[in-house]
Amino acid sequence: METKLEKDVRFLKIYAVAATLVIAVLLLTAFNVSKNKKFDEIDVERINVVAKDGSLRMVISNSERQHPGISGGKIIQRTEPRPPGIIFFCENGDECGGLVYTATKTGDKIDAYGGLTFDQFKQDETLKLAYSQENGNRFAGLMIQDRPDIEEPEYSVLFDKARKLPPGPDRDAAMKPLLAPMRAFFGKTEKDEPVVVLNDRMGRMRIAMSVDASGQPKLAFYDEKGKVIQSFPSVN
Repeated sequence: METKLEKDVRFLKIYAVAATLVIAVLLLTAFNVSKNKKFDEIDVERINVVAKDGSLRMVISNSERQHPGISGGKIIQRTEPRPPGIIFFCENGDECGGLVYTATKTGDKIDAYGGLTFDQFKQDETLKLAYSQENGNRFAGLMIQDRPDIEEPEYSVLFDKARKLPPGPDRDAAMKPLLAPMRAFFGKTEKDEPVVVLNDRMGRMRIAMSVDASGQPKLAFYDEKGKVIQSFPSVN
């Protein structure tokens, strides 16, 4: 007859064998599991790409769940939804650009916009590649803007303060250092003319090269008041 000691020994042997098998299976499974997941297809409304510390670096989203953006460390308050696409965020947490597109058609009316933008550090758009279509007019081009050296959130505070001033010299003087004049444009205007425009630091057009609807090329130079000082072919 089997004693209690013999039963305990037999139980321990069975337990040891079973535990060894379980550990072996777990180890083999762990070696075979890949850190990278592969999907043939995935439906998702929003994807947040984050750094190791969890801070946001990029958002891919539809319009309903699109990130409103962050400027100066604060969430931007928006009254209307943003287009679907990709929003980029830099190391300090602020939005630094994006790639968006939206298009709607109501009857014969088409309203479309697409843009790839890059922001100046702690500022707004300084480089933009954009397309828009509205009421039959199409516009597309590459734009370069000057942004002031005033960083967010100080810029927004100064801009709001200047904007609330009554129209006049004081308001103009307060707004002048906050403006973001366009310095260069290469694209096609709403008049269906391909153009290259170079502006001065005040945003005043100084050189314009274009081809009009008839196919006639033009090159013009302007003074600071917008007057043509030289052109090819010459203007009589």
